Amino acid sequence: MFKAFIIDDNIQAIEVIYQSFDWERLNVDNIVKIYDTFALTDRIIKEEPNIVFIDIEMGKTSGLDIVAECKALKSKALFVIISGHDNFLYAQRAVEYGVVLYLLKPLLAQDIEMVTGKLVRLLSLQSTHYIDSDSEKNFF
Repeated sequence: MFKAFIIDDNIQAIEVIYQSFDWERLNVDNIVKIYDTFALTDRIIKEEPNIVFIDIEMGKTSGLDIVAECKALKSKALFVIISGHDNFLYAQRAVEYGVVLYLLKPLLAQDIEMVTGKLVRLLSLQSTHYIDSDSEKNFF
């Protein structure tokens, strides 16, 4: 089973994301809702969620900066940006940082289905790679 973080400074936005996704299909049994931006990078690195849904603009904190910091620290989390900002430069930076998808609010059913399918495939690949590398370590 996997762990997901939903990070946004808007409580209603977090609830919409929480209620929109089929957590069972994603094989996620631990969903952490984070409303504040205090020490986000440290928390992501320490708690190692498999999936992070994050907003871009959260007061003085940039979700893109959090993603960049986590990637620099070798986080294996799959990041999904869910933003109210239709900004090409934000989307371009998100791609540079390896974000899985950049979705716009409000979430549409086809977007949710697309991201769910992609996350299921990526989590499956990560699990297979983890098992393979673990087996390799045990072999030697």
